[in-house]
Amino acid sequence: MVDNGLIPSDLNSFMERPARHEVTVMRPSGPTKINVDIEYNLPEHKPFLGGFKNRVTGEEYHHVAGQTALLPHQRGLDKLIDKFHRACQTQITTSGDAQTAREFGCQTPFFHQYINDEYPTLNAGEYMLAKDELVIREVSALKIQRVTRGLFARQTVAKMRLELEEEKKEMEEQEKKVQAELEHKRMVEIERRRHPRTAADFKVLLDELAAWHWQETQAINEGNHPEEERRKLLQDLLQKETELLHTIDRMKIEAKKQNTEYRNDKDLDTLSKKKLWQLTNGEIIKVRTPNSMRAKELRNLYRALKFEGVTADERIEILLLLKQTVKEFNCQLTQDMITLIDREADLLNRGRSEASLMGLRKRIETLFLQFCQTPEFNPESASLQKVPADVVAAD
Repeated sequence: MVDNGLIPSDLNSFMERPARHEVTVMRPSGPTKINVDIEYNLPEHKPFLGGFKNRVTGEEYHHVAGQTALLPHQRGLDKLIDKFHRACQTQITTSGDAQTAREFGCQTPFFHQYINDEYPTLNAGEYMLAKDELVIREVSALKIQRVTRGLFARQTVAKMRLELEEEKKEMEEQEKKVQAELEHKRMVEIERRRHPRTAADFKVLLDELAAWHWQETQAINEGNHPEEERRKLLQDLLQKETELLHTIDRMKIEAKKQNTEYRNDKDLDTLSKKKLWQLTNGEIIKVRTPNSMRAKELRNLYRALKFEGVTADERIEILLLLKQTVKEFNCQLTQDMITLIDREADLLNRGRSEASLMGLRKRIETLFLQFCQTPEFNPESASLQKVPADVVAAD
């Protein structure tokens, strides 16, 4: 079956024509459906569906819409496309002419335009060949490159100078930091020798004393001294060493005293801290318990007893508060403290000097510290009690 019709004006309808058609044929056995392939005879020339015709050559340019079928998702949009617009033509390149300011030289007068003819002639300049112009362009390009490179070089140098300044500042700060650390270490070493606190500090002093004694002994023995003078120098050296050892012993006593006070204050601060409790949601809060409040009150009272430079009335007020605190418990410790408190209050009322009360006050402080470290009076102090190893093993 052959269709000799022409291509329809609608290219999309032509492209959608089926290539196979189902035909029903009547036979003696009954109607039968068979598939028939359809062949379309294309015309020798495509029909003109719009485009552009070159007036010079007479060549026709068809629109793109007349050469290419629309995609499935573009069906129905051909009515919206302007097929008579220049943008639809199959034109690839376009040539045109333009006159620049380099070529024109003068302007001729017209009947409706006045031209000043004071200088009617225009003298042409020197004709420049293309190679000469290329030379000028090359020189200009080299100049631009030279200036640009100079700009980049100056920017690079400025950046390098800035980095150098920053590096110098960093090195100076690092040097100052090192000098400060060295000075701090030197001051720490001086402080260790002037006010030793630990066993390592005293070991340093004793080692330096031994080294000094050995050097002085070697100097005396190697010197050309008579025997009696040498013995006298060694005796003086021994006496000086003995005095230095006595000084070190006194420093040990003072250091032990300071370390004991520091340890006691630290223990009282530990007992008076808030407790850390963890809630069900995982949050940790600080809680002040009755035992920690009791420990804090005793710590503040102990520090008040150690205050120096208070007036007699203020000291008596502190003693009364201390007496009210310890009289709640009846034992030998509290009775001794009450006796000493009454004695100091009586001496203060008589106008005794603070120097004469130093021993009595020290005794009260010692007894009250023992009071603060007793779990019966300060329940929080039970955490600082050291249980003997044999008791732990027995448990």
